[in-house]
Amino acid sequence: MTNEKIDWSKKELVIKNNRMLSRWVLRLAYMVQMQDRIFLSNVILFTGIRTTKHQFKSVLTYMVQTEYQIKLMECVLFRRHDLSLMLLDIDFNSLSWAKKQTYEWFKTLPRQLMYNHGYVLDSKTFNYILGDVGINATNIVDVPKITDEAKDKAREYAESWFKEKYDQEAKEMKKHEVNEDDFDNLMDMWYTEFEWYPDDKLSCFNW
Repeated sequence: MTNEKIDWSKKELVIKNNRMLSRWVLRLAYMVQMQDRIFLSNVILFTGIRTTKHQFKSVLTYMVQTEYQIKLMECVLFRRHDLSLMLLDIDFNSLSWAKKQTYEWFKTLPRQLMYNHGYVLDSKTFNYILGDVGINATNIVDVPKITDEAKDKAREYAESWFKEKYDQEAKEMKKHEVNEDDFDNLMDMWYTEFEWYPDDKLSCFNW
């Protein structure tokens, strides 16, 4: 330690990240983080982890409903630019597109494994799962223990998804001041903490 005095008048304050937080960035953070959750849901459901009947249903319902939400975000952020980021005015065509895309994804799930648990990959089953508000009504998903290795792979998957999405949507990303190296910022953002801030207050925060 030195007793030498510092002349702060000659020091320059450099703020490395002074971007204002926006609703758009919050929605993107949700999409990034949900890729991690979708990956882990697949690990739980389809890699031989022992689950109870309730756990399987809970995780499956969470996964399907989350995938639908991701498709809605996809529509709002990248397909339509006239919709409110508060998700209050999504029109029928956009809702139908998100549902159709989610159903097409649902039909790609492992057919035999789903059948072994009592699920058929048809529209009736899909609509039932998508509309089930009871199984996870408390917003707590019943999950078995997940290994640290699976968690690490889930994060890696989310990062690869972000890099691919950035390449696809670079123009829109840059418009909202999102950089190629922002994965950690988005992945670790507590987006729910800011959800109910009005836009004028939200922009007071840097990210």
